[in-house]
Amino acid sequence: MTAYLIISSFLNFVAGALLAFAVMLRGRKNEINLRFGLFTLCVGAWSAAYVLWQLSEDGTKALFFSRLLMVPAYFVPVLYLHFVARLCGEPVRWWLRAGYLGALSFMVLGFSRIMVSGVMLEMDFPFWPQAGPGFAVYLGFFAIYMLRSLLLLRRHARLSVGDRSDQFRYIFIATLVGFPGGATNFPLWYDVRVPPVGNGLIFLYLVIVALIISRYQLPLAAYDLVQAAIYLGMAATLAVCFLLIQMAVSRLPTSLLAAGSGLIAPMALPPSSRPRR
Repeated sequence: MTAYLIISSFLNFVAGALLAFAVMLRGRKNEINLRFGLFTLCVGAWSAAYVLWQLSEDGTKALFFSRLLMVPAYFVPVLYLHFVARLCGEPVRWWLRAGYLGALSFMVLGFSRIMVSGVMLEMDFPFWPQAGPGFAVYLGFFAIYMLRSLLLLRRHARLSVGDRSDQFRYIFIATLVGFPGGATNFPLWYDVRVPPVGNGLIFLYLVIVALIISRYQLPLAAYDLVQAAIYLGMAATLAVCFLLIQMAVSRLPTSLLAAGSGLIAPMALPPSSRPRR
């Protein structure tokens, strides 16, 4: 699972950085470009720190990088709402003011035990972050701002017609894929034994958005870089699927694999001797 998290996070970083560069390359003065570019840049920064956290070999480094990766994550919900609001042409000034103030407050507290209290063994992960007393406030903030973004997209998908309606609908679907996938990283923060299997869906979200940009020729990115992201996404999605299958097969008992191959007769498997936490 650690290998999956490292690879998927690296792909998230590459896609986020590529799209951030692409959307600002030709339209830095465009408000939609700027907001989407800042959003993808934060996703890329979060993913880069995620890789460094997973590669950490001791608790001190792991704690530092787990706190560092949350710094851009605090801004993701409000930046996404800002992008969606500009795309929809909706004034949400008070939402944005409160959101940026909240994100700054989380960032100030980010390197204290209030947000991330420490790291400890969770499932197969030796240094998984543990939520501090203030982390639940951020999760509530995240949920509220993502719900607000989804409601805006849904409303404009219904009110718009033609390609404009399709644009909002596809971004809505992509959001339903990517953000819940990223949220699977959080149950283990509270010792809820749900593995972060959805981490790779963040990359899929970015690929879907790149396809939407290319399909509807929105003024968000340079065409050649968007196409590069699309082809990278297709190849990487296949690679991640292959890795997941390989990981699943490697976890099967050797005797079961041999029996399935007809090499030895099936035999009863002893219960796991791994100590429970």
